[in-house]
Amino acid sequence: MKVPGGNRASFAVRLVAAVSAAAGALATAPDARAWYFPEHVIIAHDGVMQLPPQLRDILRDAVARSRDQGLTLCARVDVPLEEIGQPKAVDTGMIHS
Repeated sequence: MKVPGGNRASFAVRLVAAVSAAAGALATAPDARAWYFPEHVIIAHDGVMQLPPQLRDILRDAVARSRDQGLTLCARVDVPLEEIGQPKAVDTGMIHS
């Protein structure tokens, strides 16, 4: 096998160094900053409520099975934002309201 840029030993050393540098950068990365869009919750809720009852039952069953397998999802798929929202001001690194 032909190795780019020289012999196999120097390639292996460069590869190990690159992988180590990438692992170090990922291990020391700070918390991610992200936006929270509550309107997406409202749009999703409106979309679910427009589904026929049979499809909502299928979705409800899929959510229940996913929760049983350890995913952290809401217990119900038809809960409006007003019922699950927390009555406190949004205060993140990106948003202050």
